[in-house]
Amino acid sequence: MKVLIISQNPFSSAGNNGKTLESIFKCFKKDDLAQLFFNGYERPDFDYCGNYFRISEQDVLLHAFDKDQVGHKCEMEDANYEETKRSFRFRALSHFFWSFGRWKSKGLIRWVSDFNPDVFFFVGGNVPYAHDVSIFLSEYFHRPLASYFTDDYVIYPEPKSMRDRIRLAALRKKYRKTISHSGLCFAICEEMSREYGKYFGKEFFPIMNIIDRPEDTSRVQRDLIPDQKNYISYYGSLYYERWKMVADFAHLVRLTDEKDGCVGKHVVRLFTTSKIDDGQKRYLVEAGVLICDPVFGDSLAESMRESAYLLHVESDDAYYRSKTRLSVSTKIPEYLFSGRCTIAYGPLEVASMKLLLDNRLACVISSEWPRTECLAVLGNLFHNRNQYDQITERAQAYSQNKFNAKKIREEFYERLSSMTEG
Repeated sequence: MKVLIISQNPFSSAGNNGKTLESIFKCFKKDDLAQLFFNGYERPDFDYCGNYFRISEQDVLLHAFDKDQVGHKCEMEDANYEETKRSFRFRALSHFFWSFGRWKSKGLIRWVSDFNPDVFFFVGGNVPYAHDVSIFLSEYFHRPLASYFTDDYVIYPEPKSMRDRIRLAALRKKYRKTISHSGLCFAICEEMSREYGKYFGKEFFPIMNIIDRPEDTSRVQRDLIPDQKNYISYYGSLYYERWKMVADFAHLVRLTDEKDGCVGKHVVRLFTTSKIDDGQKRYLVEAGVLICDPVFGDSLAESMRESAYLLHVESDDAYYRSKTRLSVSTKIPEYLFSGRCTIAYGPLEVASMKLLLDNRLACVISSEWPRTECLAVLGNLFHNRNQYDQITERAQAYSQNKFNAKKIREEFYERLSSMTEG
């Protein structure tokens, strides 16, 4: 079975969305995958998939009056992957030309025809034209469409302005059309599957970032003693003001250590690919956060092994809470498999926090609790090795059941295969 994935981001061994796609499609042969993506600056992973076609906003705008020049098949030696911040005016003009179908080039049609997919798999998001592209290709080539939603942009996000309200109404209309056309629908977690199923009146299947069980999931073998630093490591993006939450948590750690008379015993480390401006850096450093270079692959695994705790945060800003309410972080399966204790800090109604709290998979601290209560919970964890071991054991048992890579991939493959029957 050949699948053509349509998404904003390409397959990646580092980027969150790209990593999730790689984990899901790992059961497919390399030659049975192709990807159409719209991100103009992220380099695709050619080790994973060798067949890519890219159409960026810049492509559509620069070749607005010659649509057959829009987009191109990516080659491994391509060098033009540079992140450029686009103005609102640039993006609005680009979206205007997208709406007139300026992306329907002969090159795109020929590339899809040459690959001849059995199924189109669309990663749906808040970019309206991506929905149009997916439905068009599905109808043009008479192939079924499956859609996958990893973030909620249409139910809970709160519009800030009249323009936001207009965009939200238009996006909801796109979603309904895409979901209606899709033979199968997937969502990033069980809660999102339930909420979307009720809202759109269609069954959604949960599937999130899955990982193969690491070989080394041993517990931390050292004692938590006063003269030893214990790293609390955060891995991930700083979007939605998560950097503020990391800093706020670091303040809690410092106060806990001061109370115990062992300042510096616990150190919060930050590993991120997000850009950190001078103001954010100063705020983090003043809170005692150790900012480290991002790590990937074996280096990431080694970094987790040398950590005593792994940190997950969610923003407590009302607007960002509304945007992340149904989203589960792609890091969570990696954290739960790691053999290290996860500490989660943020508002409890966000799906990531609820999953960890409801299943007792982490030491969960609400950012809305009084500071004294936060300090008491954190201090108890630092002094209670039995609690640490119980959390890690539950996390690994849960992971084996819910994130069983072989089982999930087999079920996913069978569901997509069923779309091609008859």
